[in-house]
Parts: sequence; structure tokens; C-alpha cells
Amino acid sequence: MVGTKGFKPFEYQFQDHHYKGISVLQRYYGKKLSSSNGHRVGMKLSFLKEMKANQFYTTSNKIRLNEMRNEYLKDKKTTP
Repeated sequence: MVGTKGFKPFEYQFQDHHYKGISVLQRYYGKKLSSSNGHRVGMKLSFLKEMKANQFYTTSNKIRLNEMRNEYLKDKKTTP
């Protein structure tokens, strides 16, 4: 890993609305667990559990959480 010596990813601190959002995603993926690919959904649920337990998240975590949020919002718009 050339050029990463001393690199520390930026960390964001969770606020109350972050925990609420993660709870919504956990419910959403929990419902999907019984009706879809359990392995991928299980990995997402595991990631969300880990994020909820932490007080901080990195830029990489932020991108992944936003992708999951977009998936939730897309599904919510197509569901009557």
C-alpha cells in the first residue's frame, strides 16, 4: 500500500437521527431477509448492527450507509 503511511480516515460522530435511520434500515432488511437472498441481506444487517454499536463512522461507512439508504428509498417509492 504505497502512499498510505500515516493515513487516518476521517471519522464522523453519530447523532440521534443516525441511530433512528439505522433502525429503519434494520427493520427494512429484516423484512427482506425472509423473502430474498439471505446471505447478502444478512451481511447488511451485520454491518448495520456494527455501525449502531459504534459512535463514529468513516467516509467509507458513510458511502455504504448511503447506498443502503438509497436502496430503501427506491424500494419505498415502488411499493404502493
